[in-house]
Amino acid sequence: MLGKQVQVSYRKRDADTVETYPIYPLGLVQRGQVLYLVCTIKTYPHLRLHALHRIQAAATLEQALTKPADFNLDTYLESGAFGWLPGLAIRLEAAFTAEVTAHLEETPLEDDHA
Repeated sequence: MLGKQVQVSYRKRDADTVETYPIYPLGLVQRGQVLYLVCTIKTYPHLRLHALHRIQAAATLEQALTKPADFNLDTYLESGAFGWLPGLAIRLEAAFTAEVTAHLEETPLEDDHA
């Protein structure tokens, strides 16, 4: 990253108006089909998430903004951000058509079929 602020025009979900303000991007995370920008806003130290598709416009600013000294994207995700619980395995049972079963057998999600 460039270590620079970014001016964004952002429309919150269900909002009629677009707000424009500076952010400091810290990371990009995909959850399902949605990309989220992990950032701080203005001078506030708290981490925020912005859905990328809600950003109407963005421009790099010349001003540098110091990222939180202890920030690490992996640590942030491991803390339960996005509702992900690392190391927690689930057993999923599902019924598929023969066509989908054949496709999954040819392109498995994991090497372990247990």
